[in-house]
Amino acid sequence: MLASMVAVVFLLTAAVLSLVQARMRSHVREDLVSTLRAESAVYNEIEKARREQAQQTAAMIADQPSLKALMSTNDRATVEDGSESILRNSRADILILESVNGDILGFHSTSDDVPASTLKGLMQGSSGEEDWWFAGGHLYDVSLVPIVAGVSTNQRSLGRMALGHEVSRKSTLDSAALGKADFVFDRQGAVLLSSLSPQEWGDFELSTAISKNGQLAKADSIQEVVIGEERYLTHFVELPGDHPVRLYSLQSYDQATIFLGSLNRLLLILGAVAVVAGGVGNGTHQT
Repeated sequence: MLASMVAVVFLLTAAVLSLVQARMRSHVREDLVSTLRAESAVYNEIEKARREQAQQTAAMIADQPSLKALMSTNDRATVEDGSESILRNSRADILILESVNGDILGFHSTSDDVPASTLKGLMQGSSGEEDWWFAGGHLYDVSLVPIVAGVSTNQRSLGRMALGHEVSRKSTLDSAALGKADFVFDRQGAVLLSSLSPQEWGDFELSTAISKNGQLAKADSIQEVVIGEERYLTHFVELPGDHPVRLYSLQSYDQATIFLGSLNRLLLILGAVAVVAGGVGNGTHQT
């Protein structure tokens, strides 16, 4: 009698555990998916507003008579010397001034390890008003504007200006747009910048490559990736430009479901208590 009772209690406990786990995991996943999509939407709106402001600032600088006078000289040394204050006053991180022939007349950066040759190539490959540049280990959100002299039918081009702001791990975390989620900036499967440790970048790249299964993931899709031994859910947004990037936000599925281990232990304890209580009650009844 006692053995059959123990079997029944453990079978019921196992059934309850299985049902509760399935329901709870489903709810946790739904919550994470909702959070990831909301965080991506918030970042998208903040980035859109920031880009509009950056574009307006760049256009105002390009319209300054002093800059137009510098560019009209078409002399590299003159433009280089006279434009240094523009970077400082704009609070940007890189400034490039390009002639109508595609020559770099002025280049300034807040970092010493950004190769001018790399930026020249990126400048030549950027034809729109906004872009994402990666050079010397730095990721830049760049606004590009024409520099024009004269008005109406008397206009003539003096060249272009690129003004870029560095996107760093600290600036992304400080923005709080992604909440407590980890993030990855990625281009064509390669991590450019992330809140993950560099040792984990390879796992992310491998895991996203496997999850794509040879096909491009859709912009609103949710992917499951494994980094180290931890499972994450990820969602990304496309950040446009001639050199676009993807911004992934990540939430740990394992961390979010860690409480289920405690719940399992609690249910097992309750099952054991029920068995003991049943055994004691059965023994008393027989006595």
